[in-house]
Amino acid sequence: MVKFHLRGIRNGNWRSLNLLEKGLYACALRLARRRGGIVNAKLLVSLKSIIWKLLATVKRRILQVGEAKARRLSQTYEREGVFRWAPEAEAWLREPKAILYLGVTELFGR
Repeated sequence: MVKFHLRGIRNGNWRSLNLLEKGLYACALRLARRRGGIVNAKLLVSLKSIIWKLLATVKRRILQVGEAKARRLSQTYEREGVFRWAPEAEAWLREPKAILYLGVTELFGR
């Protein structure tokens, strides 16, 4: 947990957390040090979302948005029968460069 905290401070994401999230993370960090771990499921779920925010980068966000867009396109193309007459489109939607392109265009403009 200390590693996630340090990375969040270094990349500037610690500042994007609200006061409640910062406090919860600090308390959980102290609890983990004192008891050796955290077993409460509700606390772990909250910590997971905070850690995800701490580790977030622009590239990770672009890829996440690009994968979602590729999934939507794949479902639409499957439903409309595009893959029957253009089977290479299915492979294209799985390529990392295409996913990156879809993410960039979705987030930063058309």
